[in-house]
Amino acid sequence: MSLSPRPGIRLFGFVVVSLLCVACGADQNDEIGDGWLQGTINGRAWTAGPGAVTKAGGADGDAVIVRLFEQGTSGEACSLDPTAGRRVEIGMASLQTGRYQPATDAGYSVATWEGTTGEIDPSAAIEIINAPKNAGGEMIGKARFGSSGSEDFVEGQFTAVVCEDF
Repeated sequence: MSLSPRPGIRLFGFVVVSLLCVACGADQNDEIGDGWLQGTINGRAWTAGPGAVTKAGGADGDAVIVRLFEQGTSGEACSLDPTAGRRVEIGMASLQTGRYQPATDAGYSVATWEGTTGEIDPSAAIEIINAPKNAGGEMIGKARFGSSGSEDFVEGQFTAVVCEDF
């Protein structure tokens, strides 16, 4: 009597193991939700409001900061105090479209801030859909900070006005 499994059972086992491997390889960073950017920051509900795209570190650099202020923040996005209130900040090595994961893409980050205190999430995800390089243009993107099981989790789509020419 042979102890090797029948061909049908081997095929079934192969399919099950293959599906498990695919599920294990699936990362929460694969897709970012399409709803408006919202979630919790410091354990309190947060929804994106005005957004501003500026050069990081001065006028000569390529690096970009996208500041997404809390809904209800009043004023023109480009003139808001960069340390005002609770906000999400997206750091980018350059202003361009694409998908980025800060864990593997140097120069990219997603952080939540309250005043001058911030927290960066190395497992965050960013997708930039539209990245105009002229002042007054509207950036469209998506971002994720945290994980759905954590107290702080923000995910969704956003828009932000480009404050200066790149």
